[in-house]
Amino acid sequence: MISRATTTVTIYRGEGTDEYGDPTDENTIVATGIPASILEQTVKAWTEVTTLPRAYRWAKMRVTNGTDVQQNDRVYDERTGETWTIVQISNRQNPVRATDLRIDLEMMG
Repeated sequence: MISRATTTVTIYRGEGTDEYGDPTDENTIVATGIPASILEQTVKAWTEVTTLPRAYRWAKMRVTNGTDVQQNDRVYDERTGETWTIVQISNRQNPVRATDLRIDLEMMG
């Protein structure tokens, strides 16, 4: 990993359904103890149709190139105990040298 790791993470993947047929997250562990750099970027809050405001937190994560991650995987930060969702994985890479994967994360709270 080229970036300085700030934490280690566990990657969860999978979906299922509950007894009502609604989608639920399955916590199938893909990998654990992965060194990562997670830096929170912004917090945005706004109200939707309800009067209850929602806060959306965004972060950037970097992991070693070749790490098994996919869009919509969940990332558990082992240092803070927070769980993020992978929104986007940058596919732009240096053609000469393998660089870290750049990943956009979102947490809704």
